[in-house]
Amino acid sequence: MVVLAGGASVRFGSDKLEARLDGVPLLEHALRELPADWELIIVGPRRPLPRPARFVREDPPNGGPGAGLVAGARAAAAAGSTMIATMPGDAPQGSAAVRLLVRTLAAAPDSVVAVIGTDVSGVDQPLQLAARGPALRRLAERTEVHNIRARKLLDDLAAAGEVVRLQLPALLTADVDRPADLAALQDQAQADQLRKARS
Repeated sequence: MVVLAGGASVRFGSDKLEARLDGVPLLEHALRELPADWELIIVGPRRPLPRPARFVREDPPNGGPGAGLVAGARAAAAAGSTMIATMPGDAPQGSAAVRLLVRTLAAAPDSVVAVIGTDVSGVDQPLQLAARGPALRRLAERTEVHNIRARKLLDDLAAAGEVVRLQLPALLTADVDRPADLAALQDQAQADQLRKARS
């Protein structure tokens, strides 16, 4: 499991992964529904987490999400993984999306080498994917990735074999770029809690 957590949070104005959602740091929100037996690779600076994780960095650091995706794939391949799933650390419900992607890939024929998440409009979400075999190797072997757009890496997956798309519910692709995004998610969380309390 590769989690991209190395962004500069320029639009947010501070380390957004430490920002609190429902009293819990945003990154921990993203991680808390992941299966405990999944190996966790965090691409980003080392930070305390409530579960074991291996931290890696893209080389050079701050190379963008595309470079982070490749760094995570390299670390997973070097550890002998035959499948990876990826998600951004600023997507509070990203773990639910990951489980859907992994389940879809595991049930697909061997000719399918990757499953890419899309939003409700059908737009690819290149940081939410699951890949195996030749697709994983293709990502791990990618060179010259500093500041490469993550969407460009989807071409590598397609060159490795059959790729399918999985449309994800809006909540599972929601991420935090600005303080207003976090506030909207907090309002949604409070509304959900109130609805549950009344039912």
